[in-house]
Amino acid sequence: MRFRITEQYQSISDRALSMPANTAELMELKSFIKITREVTLKTLEQNLYQIIKHILLLSDYRLLSDIEIITNNEAFQWYHKVPDILEENESIVAIKTLEFQQGLREELESYAKQVDEIEHWGDIAEVYKYQKKTQTLENRLIAAMDKIDKFNEEEASFGWDITQYPRRKQIADQLKPFKQLFDAICDFLTKHDKWLNSMIGSYNPEDIDNDVGYAFRSDIFSTL
Repeated sequence: MRFRITEQYQSISDRALSMPANTAELMELKSFIKITREVTLKTLEQNLYQIIKHILLLSDYRLLSDIEIITNNEAFQWYHKVPDILEENESIVAIKTLEFQQGLREELESYAKQVDEIEHWGDIAEVYKYQKKTQTLENRLIAAMDKIDKFNEEEASFGWDITQYPRRKQIADQLKPFKQLFDAICDFLTKHDKWLNSMIGSYNPEDIDNDVGYAFRSDIFSTL
């Protein structure tokens, strides 16, 4: 048991003092520390208590060997190191949280610049490429929202003020009409190509009329 306890403490220390590389790893680290505080450390403390009882029982019959003394000392030394380890972990988490929040803000500003450039895209031959780029931007904004939600959940759990990221919504709102336009254009051009290159009667005229009507309502033809 003594060796296992020492290994567990070492594992906790290694994980607690690790540097998260991104927001997901930061949240995993916070979750790990929460479970460690509430469950793992209490279990280890109970195990140490059992070791003490075992030592007291053995001391009535024989002296502990040198290796037993050293191993037991290591286990109890880890117990006394835990407060410092947790304190250092809190420092790491605080620093990385600020770092990733600042990184998120810079990331959003980068997306804002990319969206600003969209209004200068005017080559119809590149419309499928435009659609792909706006889809990529939308996916990145969705991922940014996931990061924001994780930060806000953490803040709410501690009763802190919720940090607002209005730029994310502003950028998403600015991107939305461009993406809708490119989606509509690409959809129409794809269908138009099929209409022209298929046998007569392959498509229902009413469906074609509805698609053309939607294209007019979407103001697609003004861009073609």
